[in-house]
Amino acid sequence: MTAQALGNLHASGMGPDQSYALLNRMVDSQAFMLSANDIFYVSGLLFLGLNLSGVAGAAVAARPGRRVLLRSPLTNALANQPRAGFSAAAAT
Repeated sequence: MTAQALGNLHASGMGPDQSYALLNRMVDSQAFMLSANDIFYVSGLLFLGLNLSGVAGAAVAARPGRRVLLRSPLTNALANQPRAGFSAAAAT
């Protein structure tokens, strides 16, 4: 396959260095395209996995007799902090 591509490039009037450089550029562009496909594939799997874990977590948390937390402890702690630029006296 490589010999055929190089033969076609030589036949079109390119020198050996030019034909190798062009073939290298074509292989690199295909490699970048395949790596982008892999990145999108992995990000899609992560998206689905995180969604399924969230659904499973909500199903476990919503069992009868169990308290459902609407916010994480970190979110609750941040929500109770006064905002920058506002004093506690001005808020009351």
